[in-house]
Amino acid sequence: MQANDGWIDLTGLFATVWRARYLISLIVLAVVGTGALVLTSIPEKYTARAQVVIDARETNVVDIENVVSGLADYGDAAVLTEAEILKSRPLAEQVVDALALDAVAEFNPRLLEQTDAAPVAVSALPLILPGEAMAAVQDVVGRARSVLSGGADAAVELPAADPSKLDPAVTERIAIVNAFRGALKVQPVFRSRVITVDFRSEDPELAARAVNAVVD
Repeated sequence: MQANDGWIDLTGLFATVWRARYLISLIVLAVVGTGALVLTSIPEKYTARAQVVIDARETNVVDIENVVSGLADYGDAAVLTEAEILKSRPLAEQVVDALALDAVAEFNPRLLEQTDAAPVAVSALPLILPGEAMAAVQDVVGRARSVLSGGADAAVELPAADPSKLDPAVTERIAIVNAFRGALKVQPVFRSRVITVDFRSEDPELAARAVNAVVD
């Protein structure tokens, strides 16, 4: 809405907004209400931490420069090797079995779907919102859930085969292990022989047990 002189017709703009005030208010309330529901439906995460110290190899040589160089090279290689082992899939599978994580909804997507209440509330919004407004609300909710649940930093590994052709039990197993590895963070400490292992979970006791199982 522009006048001939190039200025915005504020009166016409205000009139247009005023006519749509009920729809705008409804959309704002729906977004705020759904956002609040999403926030309350995402449980708090707890992080358990352990540190692993890699022992240096004893080297019996005369040249001091070779001693320092050899220890440094060995230390770096040993730390990186141990870090890769700690975050490997075979070890993750062992811990998943030891902690019976297939029975924990946080890591089993099949159980999680049965306990997730937020999508139910969002699915009811089309009854009161028009199509475009509903699409906007769903986009906002999806982004919020992705950020707040930490999904952005969770590494997801897909099987080489088509998942639809796999046995459901195999697909579920892959998802559980991926969820576990996504909650696990293994980070060597710079210029040291220390590896930090973090694990995030809704259950602080489970987080502690998972870290202990990984480093033991």
